[in-house]
Amino acid sequence: MISPHYILAKPHDGKMYDNVRSNGLIVSSSMEDHTVTNRLADVISLPHGYDGEVRVGDTLVVHHNVFRTYYDMKGKSRKSYNYVKDDIYYIEDDFFYMYIRDGKFYPKYPFVFVRPVANEKELSVYSTGSKKPLVGELAYVNDRSGEEGLSVGDVVSFKPDSEYVFRINDEKLYRMYQSSIVAKL
Repeated sequence: MISPHYILAKPHDGKMYDNVRSNGLIVSSSMEDHTVTNRLADVISLPHGYDGEVRVGDTLVVHHNVFRTYYDMKGKSRKSYNYVKDDIYYIEDDFFYMYIRDGKFYPKYPFVFVRPVANEKELSVYSTGSKKPLVGELAYVNDRSGEEGLSVGDVVSFKPDSEYVFRINDEKLYRMYQSSIVAKL
């Protein structure tokens, strides 16, 4: 099966939801919880005439609504808008942010992935939590990041509300636009 315009993919490991952690803890039992929808898709077909970097067999990091099941206004369970048939979904170009090949991660421009940095100060009544607000370490950068002086391992500051949480390989990462990076610290 080949689409004239879209990448076709299946949920990674055949799972629609990623709600069980590696230690067996179930973090959500609701299909309406967007935070636990599977964000990994295995590529099974590329669009006709496609000449991009993604290949059949790669794993894509996708938008949380690609595999999400929802209830319509009548309370009936519906498949995602991206559903094609038989566990196959189409992926629009702006609905994937990174591809994984042979264990290596390749973010698509203009996205980068940032690892939260632990808050080193003692937590107090004024603290916002265990992670430093608006600070992180670049975990995965795109092929144009070097042009702006950014590389993996750099500690950066970013704009408020620019981070979008992803869980990849049991690790919490923020997906954000490269332009949301304010400064290299």
